[in-house]
Amino acid sequence: MNEVGLSFEDLQTEWGLYYQDGGQGIKDLKKLLQQPSVTDTFFPLTPTKDTIIRKATVQMTRVLQAFQKEFTPMGLQTFKPREIPLYWMKIDSKLTPVELQQSWAGFLAEKGLNPEDMVA
Repeated sequence: MNEVGLSFEDLQTEWGLYYQDGGQGIKDLKKLLQQPSVTDTFFPLTPTKDTIIRKATVQMTRVLQAFQKEFTPMGLQTFKPREIPLYWMKIDSKLTPVELQQSWAGFLAEKGLNPEDMVA
């Protein structure tokens, strides 16, 4: 047993004949669980000062087919423009560093300025 609560025997019992010992163990399972997400790489940040982000969406028909030597193209793609409006927002709240310095956000206070100079 370990801190996860699984043993090697538990793995063999769970996976039965599907389990093939290749030197892997519980440490490998934990390593896989702690892998960084790759999803973020597909959604990059797009800094902009525009009020509308213009992108495109695509619709595709089936592209997979059984293997064959000849080139047989298939699948149609339809691209459509898409606009994502970034609506204006307004927050009416007056905060001063004096109120924030004793909170978790105190690191935001700029050093060397008077509180009234830091109010936006």
